[in-house]
Amino acid sequence: MTEPLIKKWSENEGVLLTEEAVRDRHRPLEYFRITPDRYPPGAEFSGASRASTLYILGGACHLQIGTTMLALVAGDILEFPKGPFQIKVDEGEELRLVKVWELPPQFRRPTD
Repeated sequence: MTEPLIKKWSENEGVLLTEEAVRDRHRPLEYFRITPDRYPPGAEFSGASRASTLYILGGACHLQIGTTMLALVAGDILEFPKGPFQIKVDEGEELRLVKVWELPPQFRRPTD
């Protein structure tokens, strides 16, 4: 497995990282599933995911994908690979994130 790449949200254009800013990056909206989530400090959970893009709006966490452990903080963008994962939210602040994936053509809502 290739190690996931963490990028940084650039605020050089004067745009703060918010759910609305993420939605503005993924147009037309009918082509994407955009899911905001919040997790309390210290929360731990695991699951499996489809390939997606993960935007960290606030807080911090440790994410394990396979044998790779990543530390994510506010402003990070991760190209999240398909497969199982584990997350532990750091203490002190809730984790706020937005997950985005492109919908297959058969699941896109028709546009007018």
